[in-house]
Amino acid sequence: MAGAIAPAIDGFRLKGFSQLVPNEGPALQLFGKYTSTVRRKGLRWTKPFCSRRRISLGMCNFESGKLKINDNDGNPIEITAMVVWQVIDTAEAVICVDDYENFAHIQSESALRADGAKLPLRRPRRRQTLAAQP
Repeated sequence: MAGAIAPAIDGFRLKGFSQLVPNEGPALQLFGKYTSTVRRKGLRWTKPFCSRRRISLGMCNFESGKLKINDNDGNPIEITAMVVWQVIDTAEAVICVDDYENFAHIQSESALRADGAKLPLRRPRRRQTLAAQP
């Protein structure tokens, strides 16, 4: 009986080991409650009951598609942007939003629309005044 229990306990202990690669930080949750984030790379042991969700901490980028918007003067323009972003807080990336990559795409698109609508397409021309010559 004891011979059958020892391998089960060892298998349970081994479940807690995980390898962490650079620029990755798994957010650990114990029974649905956020406990911590592991940031040091290498072989780590955590509580076997913890669920791990791997989050990339490296720089991510994407190019937004062409957006058709109207500028401040009402002129239709097409605008695009190259967005570079990085996850700073893994707890917020896991708990506060459902899909943090989709969240970054949506937020950058809405910011691009808002900024593009504020600015005029062309700068107003300066009036040239003729100075009286002496």
